[in-house]
Amino acid sequence: MILLRPGNYLRDVFRFIQCFRGRHLRNAFRLRCSFYYSRISRKYFHRGLPLALAIETYAGCTLRCPECPAGQKTMGMSSGPMQMGLYQKVLEESGDGLFYVAFHFLGEPTLHPSFWDMVRMAADQACYTELHTHGQLLPDIPPQRILESGLHRLRISVDGASQDTYEIYRQGGSLEKIISATKMISAARKAAGGRGPLILWQCILFRHNAHERKALHQLAKASGADALEFKTAWVKEADEVHPLLPPAKKDNRYTGKERKKYCWKVWHSCVVDRDGRVLPCCFDKDRAYPLGNAATQPLREIWRSESAHRLRAAAYRKKHPLCGG
Repeated sequence: MILLRPGNYLRDVFRFIQCFRGRHLRNAFRLRCSFYYSRISRKYFHRGLPLALAIETYAGCTLRCPECPAGQKTMGMSSGPMQMGLYQKVLEESGDGLFYVAFHFLGEPTLHPSFWDMVRMAADQACYTELHTHGQLLPDIPPQRILESGLHRLRISVDGASQDTYEIYRQGGSLEKIISATKMISAARKAAGGRGPLILWQCILFRHNAHERKALHQLAKASGADALEFKTAWVKEADEVHPLLPPAKKDNRYTGKERKKYCWKVWHSCVVDRDGRVLPCCFDKDRAYPLGNAATQPLREIWRSESAHRLRAAAYRKKHPLCGG
């Protein structure tokens, strides 16, 4: 991560710490201790409740990104919002240990008609909240609404320093809308004395934009973003000549350094999709490994189920089909 405004980042770190309660620390301690015990003893042992959730508030998107099931309409489900009753149920049943809520999976979260109320509900539960968005709807939202929602971190996908480069992947999107929204939110936050989310621009590195790091850095800073992060691209079928993947090893997750031997993500978090399916992590884009359904089962029961333990025991050792990407 490149810090463009370190003062705002430090403010975010302080708010992150402020969200912590004793119940969060106890849950994190149980999860970490059982994780390291399993690594050292090589015997699976899991304790604790979800520390983090990724929630798909809306299935569907306004863009047509080539590798995204939502953009290509290959999700195998209709577009639409998560029911508020289901969302409330998930928050209530996640337990006192829930600390972090990311509004993120395949759909565009802000398409939900009550999205900012959903953020407020999570923030009122002392959760640190983060939104992953393509940013196209942000210019139409009053900045004060965003500031009052309790959102802590706003992560916007900006995959290019010019419209021509940006729309190669974010098909149907406007870079100018992101720049406008960033300036608007940054100005409103400044007027409110710093109250509001950290603004993080995220760039997925592709063959067509890997050379634009410097230009994007300058654009992000000029637009009022607080930080810039570069990530490697995920594609469904990777090969050496894939048109989207950059040739440089440092920019390509499939040719770079080997990943860590053990996965912490499946140990402490899961995904809840629009219909309530509980998935092990965001790599399950085909929803092929559901652990249960929060619409009909208690979330704690799903988290502690035999199927969840079996998947976790394999996935945390990177011995599961999901761990190849």
